[in-house]
Amino acid sequence: PCDPATLTGCPAGLSCVRHHDQWAQCVDCAPEQFALECPYLWHVNLTASAEETCGRLCLGERNGQCVSIGCNPDPSKHLRCVGSSATWSQCVDCSPDSFQQDCGYWAEALLGAAQAACSTSCIAGLRLL
Repeated sequence: PCDPATLTGCPAGLSCVRHHDQWAQCVDCAPEQFALECPYLWHVNLTASAEETCGRLCLGERNGQCVSIGCNPDPSKHLRCVGSSATWSQCVDCSPDSFQQDCGYWAEALLGAAQAACSTSCIAGLRLL
């Protein structure tokens, strides 16, 4: 971690972002790395601080979580936030090809919710869960 009081102590190329008065961490603000890391590692306070520091929005992408962040709203991505329990939601790509590629890997609760949210049915032959 870096110093939450001074926001210093990160290696070159990383930025110090504050979670609260006693905790901060180094974050890579490069677009691809930021998009990869932000949905999974951060408390909502740290995410907001990182968004501000890096000048970026943390958005869920295909199959990423949307418990603490929203799905990417770009209409060309066809993403919907689908909840399968009180503690888990993920971004589901509702485009026909992507939905069929992904749906065979989902647990029953997510599959049912995704089929309802996307108004489609899973016809994938593969069912792992």
